[in-house]
Amino acid sequence: MWLLILTTCVALNYAQSNYLTDTNLGPVLSSPGTMSSVLVFLDIHQHYDGNSCSDPDWTIYEMALTLQYKANKQLDSGIEIYDTCGSKTRVAEIIRYRLAPSSCDYIIANLSSISGVISYSSQEINKLLHTHFDQLLLILGEGHTDDIVFKSSGDVYLEISSLHNVQMMLPLMNQLNWTYVTLIYDDHPDSLQKKTLFQTLADDNDICIQSSLMFEDFTQILDQSVDDIKTDGMIIIANQLWHRSQIVAMATTDENGGKIGQPLTGILFEDAYSADDEITQYVANDLWNMTSLNDITKEYYMSVFGCTYVNENVSTDIVCDAIPQISIETHFNQVTKTRLFQVFNQAFSFQESVTNSMNLKNCTNYHRLCFNEAEMVPSASIRVVNASVTETTFQTKAIFVHKDNKTEEETFQTIDFIDVNPPVAAWLGNVSDIVQPSVCKSWCPSCWVTKCSSASNQDIFDGEYVYIPGDVLITGLLPRSERWNKVFGDGVCSGIKTTGNVDILSDAFLYAVLTAQTRYQDLLPDATFGVLLFDTCDDMKRASQILLNFESCQYNFKVDEGASRPSPVLVPSYVIVGQEKSVPNDLFELDKLTFALDDYGNIQGNSGAFYDSSVYNFEAVVHFLNNASLSYVGVVTSGSDKSNNLKTLHELSASKNICIEYHETLSSTNLADVIDVIQESSASVVLVFAEAGDVDRLFRSLTTRPFVKTWILMETRQTWLDITSFPLPLGSVVFHRQGKQNRMFDIYLNNILKGNSSNKSITNPWFDSSTFSADTQTLVQASDVIKTVDITLDTLQRAVKSVCGNSSTTLCKEFLDQGPIEMIKEMTNVWFTYQEEMIKITTNDEMYENYIISNLQTNGLVEVGRWLDQQLIMSPDKLKSYSSKGSVLPEFRESYCFSSRCTCVNINSTTGDSSTDENIVLDYEMAYKANTGEFQKDLWVLIVVIIAGTGSLITLFLMIYIMCKVCAGALVRRYLALGLLLLVAMVFLFLSVLPFLFSPSENVCGMRFFAHGFSYALCFGVILAKMMTLRDYRYIGLGGEISRINQLLTVFFIISVQIAIGVQWWVLRSPVVFTETLRMEIDGTLQNVTFYACDFVREDFISYHSYVIFLVVLCCLYGLSVRRETKNMKEARLLLICSWVCLIFWIAVIVTLIILDRKYLEAICSIGILANALTMMVVIYLPKLTAISRLKYEVSENNMRKENGYKLDTDFQYERPYSLPGTLRSSITDKALTYPRSLATFDTSLSY
Repeated sequence: MWLLILTTCVALNYAQSNYLTDTNLGPVLSSPGTMSSVLVFLDIHQHYDGNSCSDPDWTIYEMALTLQYKANKQLDSGIEIYDTCGSKTRVAEIIRYRLAPSSCDYIIANLSSISGVISYSSQEINKLLHTHFDQLLLILGEGHTDDIVFKSSGDVYLEISSLHNVQMMLPLMNQLNWTYVTLIYDDHPDSLQKKTLFQTLADDNDICIQSSLMFEDFTQILDQSVDDIKTDGMIIIANQLWHRSQIVAMATTDENGGKIGQPLTGILFEDAYSADDEITQYVANDLWNMTSLNDITKEYYMSVFGCTYVNENVSTDIVCDAIPQISIETHFNQVTKTRLFQVFNQAFSFQESVTNSMNLKNCTNYHRLCFNEAEMVPSASIRVVNASVTETTFQTKAIFVHKDNKTEEETFQTIDFIDVNPPVAAWLGNVSDIVQPSVCKSWCPSCWVTKCSSASNQDIFDGEYVYIPGDVLITGLLPRSERWNKVFGDGVCSGIKTTGNVDILSDAFLYAVLTAQTRYQDLLPDATFGVLLFDTCDDMKRASQILLNFESCQYNFKVDEGASRPSPVLVPSYVIVGQEKSVPNDLFELDKLTFALDDYGNIQGNSGAFYDSSVYNFEAVVHFLNNASLSYVGVVTSGSDKSNNLKTLHELSASKNICIEYHETLSSTNLADVIDVIQESSASVVLVFAEAGDVDRLFRSLTTRPFVKTWILMETRQTWLDITSFPLPLGSVVFHRQGKQNRMFDIYLNNILKGNSSNKSITNPWFDSSTFSADTQTLVQASDVIKTVDITLDTLQRAVKSVCGNSSTTLCKEFLDQGPIEMIKEMTNVWFTYQEEMIKITTNDEMYENYIISNLQTNGLVEVGRWLDQQLIMSPDKLKSYSSKGSVLPEFRESYCFSSRCTCVNINSTTGDSSTDENIVLDYEMAYKANTGEFQKDLWVLIVVIIAGTGSLITLFLMIYIMCKVCAGALVRRYLALGLLLLVAMVFLFLSVLPFLFSPSENVCGMRFFAHGFSYALCFGVILAKMMTLRDYRYIGLGGEISRINQLLTVFFIISVQIAIGVQWWVLRSPVVFTETLRMEIDGTLQNVTFYACDFVREDFISYHSYVIFLVVLCCLYGLSVRRETKNMKEARLLLICSWVCLIFWIAVIVTLIILDRKYLEAICSIGILANALTMMVVIYLPKLTAISRLKYEVSENNMRKENGYKLDTDFQYERPYSLPGTLRSSITDKALTYPRSLATFDTSLSY
């Protein structure tokens, strides 16, 4: 074992000796010590490729030079400074070769002992050191305070508060009323730290950051135009700007000329420390005049001071742009004034004091246990509090600069950053008018998003989203994925949706928002519109989850550096795109404008249907007919189309004296009949409002039966008519919707398809041009998306002008609270032009649309007019009609009624003498139905049928099971009449729900009262009789017997009362069905329609059941008196529980019958009946069925044995002793009792 250790140590020793001569892994700077060395780990270079380091940070190297200088002044303690290059691998290599186990200390005698480690590296040195390292580890880290903290692990942490200039600047900003600023910074690590701290503390100090601008180096900041900054003040955090190494400044945009790099006007913050002349002289003279320098020191002088070596072997052979010493002294004097320099000195001094303390204790192994932190003597600037060394006072120097000239200078001090003195107003004094306040004057999104800025209870949004920042976020929800993984799965959503071309729809959404101000020049020109798209996974529940969580500030988002996070405060409205399923109401209850657009162009708004894409514009057709003198027409529609609702067409045509002779509905079965009606009609004009499939079948059928008519067809957004696909006769007139596709967006997509990337100005991660495929359907849907977004933007502009004033060009503060509600109010005032089409919302379900009117002639479609903005523009002379042979007629074909008695379904329905009938209004409380005695096919009806049928079958099974037990001899001695009668009553009760499942008729209405009233009375009559029987057994003893005839008669008289009530009600109130006949328009013709309703009054229905309720209450109360009876397997308790549960159900049914709407009453009665029947089955018969199945004996005649000449029932032998007469003594006298004289009269029969 010792040989193995010796071999290992020798190998380590050899590796260590190689290490000391390896310039790649060796220390970049060192100073030998007589007793020990301190190892220092610094990221002098930022990157490491495995062989060499790159990207030096000369600020860190200057700190290394200061540590080397400090160590040179010490004899006992040396220093070894290692360049970790920001690499964990390199740190591990240095530690592996420099540190050795304690068992090898006696072998590796040529290495200095390690008294401690100082680390200012991006790598976690404490985790990379092996477990045998017991020396003191001092870790320097960036933070907000200056604490030396002793951790429980023994490591010491020293926080470098190099950020205190930022901390002290924030209170001064509040004093100057700088609450709305722009943050500008470069990518230097020190600048990034200051930027992060400023953003963190800005919220706590009520300071809004309008935007954060990051540049790769300070030269880009110099060229940044202040015109791009929207705030009066800007915060500049940079490195090497204005000839200073680390800059924190407040600058005013109106005094800085055209560029940020112009002469500065503002306040410059610097570290308020004095220069260290000793170190400056060391770097400028002593180090400079050394005969040889290492490579990194040479690179430092050449890079920082622009020096070049004539002879690289002689350090003095050097040429610089200026006098070397003066240049170095000037630079290093600034370095020694920085906070970072001060903390490095403090760290080395702390380590030095610890080492000296251990040397005095003769602790040559420098184990950390030898050091007692309580023994440390504090300096003037720090104090010892609970084993932590804390700095008490912070200070910074503020310099007021006007056009690069220093005019005022002050040193501000603070204790724990609670207050800063002196007051800034007193300091600035005469120049305060130059530093004007920088406050929010209008719409300031960065100030509002802080309402959701707390990330403590926010989860990072786990789904897919697209985010483009802006003053206002137009937010959409699209089904990009096809499945929502609610519980399991690799992600929240899985599978890209292959149908619907959601990628194109999402691109249309972005296109609509980002090009809106180009397409509409007056659309809030001073505001910027952003976009936020969420993936709903094609699940509306997921959409609800996203929307409600986002509105309640439950989400956090990963965004680009400098960009603000999405916030519901910036979202005035939502657009839900591509949902074929119904949209939950909770999405419209957010007090924000919400539109839901489906694949067919229908738009649903907060108050319901906003735009129905299947509705025809009958007004345009009627104006055309009137202008063309066509006063006699027929109408053909599709069966499934909403055009069947022709009330508007009838009213408009009647007002223009246009007669509609007939209205026929197209279907696959009646096509020939419809053609017959059209051919036989004298009306020469046929209006066709039908789907494309029906239109195609109609005109293809006409090819075999040619006759001359003028066909007028109209399309809607949901019904596109491509006339090239079916044989449309010459002379036909077609109303085409204008603006079905967005032409500019189509051009934009075509350019992408052709690979013209210059035309793709929108970055959409959801769009993949390699899979691009857009048919006409998709392009029309894309146009719908753009139109819906434009409607949203128009509503937004109207709300802004209403809240902020008509002259507003952007949003105002008041819009934050009033805007969303105002947008809902302005929803019906939308009025703008989209694709040469006037979009005007007049009501909640009507949108003005424009049409191109074309006439099919021999040379194709010829435009004969337009319907624009509810006005008809028409050229009648362009209209042409054709004969059956295809020759043009001299005039357009007329159509009017030749007879004095023409049938007009529209005029008759409005001017006939049936006004009295039309004024009849059906009583809603009576629930009239348009049919009689028919089974209803509602969902609840099917559920009730299933439950009632199942309950009846189970009850019949129980009857059969008990009879089988009787036939088998197991229950021969037990009387079963009441139990079987109750089962029969339960079957009746289950079946009594049937009358409530049929539409009203005389028998149905009568049975709704009689059937279940009789069933209830029979059930509770049997239950009451069973309770009475159990009570009688208490008094007659074990051998007594109850008359079976009396029990059945009791039940008979109980139900007779209910039978009398039911018969009397039915006879006296007959007929119990009411009828009403109304004259209504059906398929364009007036017809008499009869409606049926039962004689049903809620109060009468409840009072009818008063006797049943009395029986239920009586059973509940009577059952209390027999609750302790144990006869018949404690049946008394089961009957008592059943009665009380049924009473509860009865109370619930009565309450709901009184308070709920009339349409629920049939369902309530059915539920109440089933609830009572199921209660009897579960409470009474389920326990008894279980007991019967466990019987292990037979009491048939064959199994009875005789004792002393008498037959003995085996069940009697297992009766409890106290139930036998005379077996126990009792204080109760038995003189009045009569006991049976023999065993033959004993009876233990149980009634099931």
